[in-house]
Amino acid sequence: AENFGNSPYLSENPDFPITSYQVDDYTKYVMTTGNKLYIYDGTNLETEEFPSSISANPLYVPSIDNLVIATENSLFIGEQEINISAEKLTFDGNKIVAVTQNQIAIISPDGDIEQRFDWEHYSEIFEPIVYDDVDDNKDAIFIQNNLGEIWKLQNEKLEKIFTLSAYGTEQPTNMAIAEILSDSQPYLIFAAGDRVFAITMNGTLAPDFPGYLEDKHFTAGGFPKVVKMDDKIICYMPTSAGYLAVNNEGDFLPEYSLGWASDETNDQLFWMESDETLNFAYSTGKSLLIASKPDIPENPIYWSGYRNNGLGKYNGEIKEFVSDEKMEIYVFPNPVKNGLARIRVKNAKANIKMSIYDVAGNELFDKEFSNENNLYQDLIWECKEIASGIYFAIIKSDDQIEKLSIAIVK
Repeated sequence: AENFGNSPYLSENPDFPITSYQVDDYTKYVMTTGNKLYIYDGTNLETEEFPSSISANPLYVPSIDNLVIATENSLFIGEQEINISAEKLTFDGNKIVAVTQNQIAIISPDGDIEQRFDWEHYSEIFEPIVYDDVDDNKDAIFIQNNLGEIWKLQNEKLEKIFTLSAYGTEQPTNMAIAEILSDSQPYLIFAAGDRVFAITMNGTLAPDFPGYLEDKHFTAGGFPKVVKMDDKIICYMPTSAGYLAVNNEGDFLPEYSLGWASDETNDQLFWMESDETLNFAYSTGKSLLIASKPDIPENPIYWSGYRNNGLGKYNGEIKEFVSDEKMEIYVFPNPVKNGLARIRVKNAKANIKMSIYDVAGNELFDKEFSNENNLYQDLIWECKEIASGIYFAIIKSDDQIEKLSIAIVK
């Protein structure tokens, strides 16, 4: 680790994790305290003050070569001031996404507020993240709330795709996005309590997940990292004493775990192509430190943690999947005891319609789900208010129809 000789002296620790961006081959580090913004390039320190406290970590948007600064009273895009506050920021490749206590705002780079979505149960420990596909129709923004739910904003539609309530009351870590399997699908990776989760963009659990790590506990609001090492895809999940390594089958890998005491909110992984180094930036006390591992010819980082790619974004391409196999369905758990039935559908060839009936033939649930281009996908029936008994699900996709029974036990 190297302590820069002229590193910035701050009167207190930064309010947010340190972020960095590059301009003309120079790396600049961004930190804030109160209403003050610090930009440090390894030699010079710039300081700027704003009328009110900075409420979200500044966001550098390369396409406009400007910082986006959210304060308690206004949002600044460079010198332009917009009358909206924000607690969290990201950029989806085209628009700025500002998350407030009660709404999600989509803002153009020139400052026009184009869309607003009502938002409840905001939590200050979670950051929005972005999946950016080569097909714009597959782009999506993912946001967590304080109920343990994950919501997806895609094609102007906001919908819930996952809830942790069936697995306990522990608050989760933040999410990472990465292609951790060989199916060319992006997965959301996070942990809660002693479990590690990997789900598709529609909320379907990956094979072998959730992984269970006995006697371990993951840090709520911590930032996972995904790295390729020794031809293994390693998910580094945050704890109060470093990172626990989990592979893409949900298994604990103690030999790859990183066991040091760390303040997880103040570190960042990044790879420098110019000198082929893997770098770890963090703040201790009043200094900015950089630890480096040289001779890394290819970028091993799938997800670097906080603000991946500087924006909290993952770039990918979802490949088309076609199956000639017969559609199969099953439900788990069965019987359902926690108020959430997960109906898994394999080999669907088109959109999926699910209808659920009681023994008297009364329809209790009816919904069409888009076919998410997976070998299988999970359809969720939230049945907390449903009495104990036997129920029947009818699943239709294209010209295929399947039926199964679901037992609910209170």
